[in-house]
Amino acid sequence: MFARLHFTLSGFVKSRNMRFTGKKLAYMKNLEELISLFFKLSTGLQVAWGVYVCAVIVIGIALFVLSANFLKGLPKEKVPPPPPPNTETVQITVGNHIFTIVSVTSPVIVDTAGKSAKFKISILSRECHWKYESTTEVLLNDKPVDMVQFFLSPGMQADFDTVRDVIVIGTASEQGKIKIENKRSDERAEQLIHWLRQAVKQPSINFYTLSLGKFQGAEALNKEESAYQRSIVLVGVIERDENVNLNHALKQALEKTSLPFTLSKYSKYPEFQLVHVGGSRVLDQ
Repeated sequence: MFARLHFTLSGFVKSRNMRFTGKKLAYMKNLEELISLFFKLSTGLQVAWGVYVCAVIVIGIALFVLSANFLKGLPKEKVPPPPPPNTETVQITVGNHIFTIVSVTSPVIVDTAGKSAKFKISILSRECHWKYESTTEVLLNDKPVDMVQFFLSPGMQADFDTVRDVIVIGTASEQGKIKIENKRSDERAEQLIHWLRQAVKQPSINFYTLSLGKFQGAEALNKEESAYQRSIVLVGVIERDENVNLNHALKQALEKTSLPFTLSKYSKYPEFQLVHVGGSRVLDQ
């Protein structure tokens, strides 16, 4: 604005070819000098304002970066992890053999009708599994074991005292044709019941079989490497409502449990079909 005023006044004087003398001339010079001074001051203020604005922008960016790094470095609020499942590992000695069992107690499972059940899922360690292609022999560290004596052991008898039902799970590994391996899985579950009936003394316990069928992974393992697919799994029903859908409740419980195999890879999954096979032979006799 001051620059425009300065040049306009000078141009006006020159364009009119106006001549001033004496006091008028001195007055005009003073006025022009004053205008020039305002012009210089205004230019300086503009430069200072520009520097100020740039400084504010730079400082703002710096504060933003520092704040972001500071917040990033702050410890994040930790969300408490879900409570671990009720898991226990026990060892049972039978003769020269030591069985290792990992047991997981499920939370209360509710079926589609609102009925509930609670399970204890017991998994024998990987060293204990069905012998390849056998339906009558279980190996522990590559040696045959007496499963009736295992079920008769004090540790297993104590477990049987705490359950209402026992569910045995039959499995077969990836080798072989699916029809043959599905049948082998069925027969392994039935064999477990045969051994249990010779050992379980509690007449109130009901027995069920669940055959998962053939493992269908494309892992191309040899018979030693696929041994985990022939694991021994027992499920005790700790509590249940009358008329609870055990199929539905058990499926949920198994899906929430860390098993040595992938449940969904078995040929009969997800068609869970529990078969009630009665009680112990002690009761039958």
